[in-house]
Amino acid sequence: MAVKGQSCEVVRLLLEADAAIVMLPDKFGSTALHIATRKNRVEIVNELLMLGDTNVNALTRDHKTSLDIAEGLPLSEESSHIRVSDTQWCSQGQCSYPASLSDLLE
Repeated sequence: MAVKGQSCEVVRLLLEADAAIVMLPDKFGSTALHIATRKNRVEIVNELLMLGDTNVNALTRDHKTSLDIAEGLPLSEESSHIRVSDTQWCSQGQCSYPASLSDLLE
């Protein structure tokens, strides 16, 4: 998938051709958002979150959302940006899972 690479421009071109492609899962159930999150591709994650077709609630075969994946990444500048993007998306009511660990504990 193009989201595994470094070029956000290539991803933009693919999305312009067919935005629904972002929801096609791979053999592990991962969508483009899951993969971009796992690969720490902040710019691509943000691009995908801006699309109406991106389902932030999509689950992998391991029952993980992109936010679950982001929370499991080693702490880095990129993973911090992804966590912020995913959490902001959730705080705008775009997802049905808890926006933070504190929400799970309440």
